Amino acid sequence: MNAIFRSIIVMVMAFSVVACNKDNTPKGDDQNSGDVFVSFGVNIPAASSLRAETEVGTEAENKISKVLVVLYNATTNDVDYNFSFDIKYSGKSGENFVGNDISNATSATSSRFVTVAQMVKKQDYKIAVFLNPTARILEATQKGRRATELDAVLGKDDLLHNDGHIQMTNEQGLVSISSSALKPSVAEAEAAPVRVTVDRVVAKVVVNGEGVVAKTVGDAVSDLEWTLDVTNKKSFLMRKFAPLGGTLTMEAQGDNSDRAMRYATDPNFDGNYDTMSSTDLAAEFDYITVPTSLVTANATTAMYVLENTMAKEKQYTVATTQVFLKLVYTPSGLQKGKTWVLYRGKKMHLDDFNTKIQEAKNSGATDASLDMPTGFVDEMKTKSAYPDEALKEPHLSIFKDGVCYYRIPIRHFGDNVSPDKMSYGRYGLVRNNVYTVNIKSVSIPGEPKNTPPDPNTPDDKKDTYISFNISVNYWYIRTQNISL
Repeated sequence: MNAIFRSIIVMVMAFSVVACNKDNTPKGDDQNSGDVFVSFGVNIPAASSLRAETEVGTEAENKISKVLVVLYNATTNDVDYNFSFDIKYSGKSGENFVGNDISNATSATSSRFVTVAQMVKKQDYKIAVFLNPTARILEATQKGRRATELDAVLGKDDLLHNDGHIQMTNEQGLVSISSSALKPSVAEAEAAPVRVTVDRVVAKVVVNGEGVVAKTVGDAVSDLEWTLDVTNKKSFLMRKFAPLGGTLTMEAQGDNSDRAMRYATDPNFDGNYDTMSSTDLAAEFDYITVPTSLVTANATTAMYVLENTMAKEKQYTVATTQVFLKLVYTPSGLQKGKTWVLYRGKKMHLDDFNTKIQEAKNSGATDASLDMPTGFVDEMKTKSAYPDEALKEPHLSIFKDGVCYYRIPIRHFGDNVSPDKMSYGRYGLVRNNVYTVNIKSVSIPGEPKNTPPDPNTPDDKKDTYISFNISVNYWYIRTQNISL
């Protein structure tokens, strides 16, 4: 896929001018005090080649309605300046950035623009860039506020918009700019921009069930739908560093590390997930109870969530974001959509199973005469007919309407980076990545009803019922192929 939206590069161009004019007069109260000017150039780079591990993203994912640049005093860490620009991008292919705060010095395109100049004092700064900032960020970046507020643990309402916009901010923390980078002329500043790369604050998940097959000859799977379970309720505004995959070297600002090797440290990175239940962790994660609002499993439908990472020894399903998959499983010879029973390996319609229960009460009935598995007569002759409801018992599962469920913990690093079970970064979601889960095949029926994640179940559990792969993109794509 094209890497045009692999990342967003924010070019901050600082320069001094002798006089200001109508086009570059700064706005706000005392923000116009200073002795030099700064202009900000934002670049969404167009790729010169195609890369399979990246994707452009949709119009909604690329849309930018507000640009905020904040300058923190490098000595006091207070906000000295916050510049909010009237600059927008529709996200549509072929359209350009527009707005009243775009400089006339450089023509805006679909991938870059330069802002009107703003006056600042000549000193060292730390820079934060926000595209589509939320109300919480606008409030936290007012003049005089501290840079430490950017380290706060924030909830979903503080980080996410409800109108489809995606907030973006610095990829590797605040970027320092020295006073010497404030050039004595416009031309010199534009020739030597300071660059800040930003990430979306969410991860994207796609589940594609097109072309899925049942491994058992004669069986069929259909009507795949999904949602996400165990999603993080909180995150940091900017991604916190973690050791890189493979080398386990700690990531550092400006290290030019491979994005495919990056992980993250989230607010609940190191919990006691091998012992705590979903009830214990209700303040940390959202868990589904009744599986509603499921979406079709195809190549285009996506969900967006906060990143969720964990220490290698804490990779348990109770704390790992996972795909909750629903499908209709139809065994060979049975009718699609009709409730069926799995009893000690034998599959049959519920109506027929209840008939066998009645026949088991007859004198002389045997397992063989009823063509049922060993132990059926002894176990069922005192039972009543089962209702048309989902059920899970030690030897009996009832799949109402043929529906069954699967859970797929989402992988971050593939086997090429984390080949061993419970190895570092094997599971988790990191912001600005696309996790594409391709459902390839289904070998056996799943669970007849929703079963909450078990704290005693590691993500690398022994049983595998679904075949899949997961890919992640920049939007970095990570693909996970699954066979159930």
